[in-house]
Amino acid sequence: MPSDLPLPPLPAPEGAQVRVWRVDLRPRPSELEMMRSLLTAEELERAARFVFDVHRVRWTMGRGALRTILGRTLGRPPASLAFQAGPHGKPFLAEDEATGPWFNLSHSGDHALLAIAAAGEVGVDIELHDPRRATDELMEHYFAAGERQAIGAMDTSSRMRAFFDCWTRKEAFIKAVGDGLSFPLDEFEVRTAARDAALLSIRGDRRAAARWTLVDLELDLAASAALAVHSEECSILLDRWSLELE
Repeated sequence: MPSDLPLPPLPAPEGAQVRVWRVDLRPRPSELEMMRSLLTAEELERAARFVFDVHRVRWTMGRGALRTILGRTLGRPPASLAFQAGPHGKPFLAEDEATGPWFNLSHSGDHALLAIAAAGEVGVDIELHDPRRATDELMEHYFAAGERQAIGAMDTSSRMRAFFDCWTRKEAFIKAVGDGLSFPLDEFEVRTAARDAALLSIRGDRRAAARWTLVDLELDLAASAALAVHSEECSILLDRWSLELE
């Protein structure tokens, strides 16, 4: 789409809806510069700090996609969006902090997910399956006792999937809360069964957990993905986004 034409709006989530956009972080010719043109000097400096080109490109494409999708959702020029960071680094739009929409971005390899919610704080996580990371040491350090017991009782062929399903469910919740490492991952428990995500307890409190919705996102990838939203119910709308559609 020519740059001098306004971009068509994207549908905004309403009520209990959460819109999740799949983003390919591999740029086609000219796309990387297009995304760079949307970033602030501070964002460009942050991108430049990555040692490897592949990480620099992925971060730039992800940040540019965040600006573009949010801008089109809100009816604002993407480059005009002013992000601020919470105490533990979670970005938000200052002028919309109290009213939303709320959003969260996650990426793994060349794949990213952007969740935008109208109902409340949202977190999303995607992790490509890498058997080298699905270790007992990580589970011992980060998983709750019930999660470790459930995964340990599974047959070998099911454990890797269960590990990453559990990991993404926990990360989605932590990212929604926005407390980072100040909220230890072993102080809340999620369900580990395949295709049956749920937040079971928060520091032993099942009623607090019931105020959240935790769901898996089904992708055509060797990956796990999950979304958490501070709402007792939600509907998920999953779409692909590409600059080719602009």
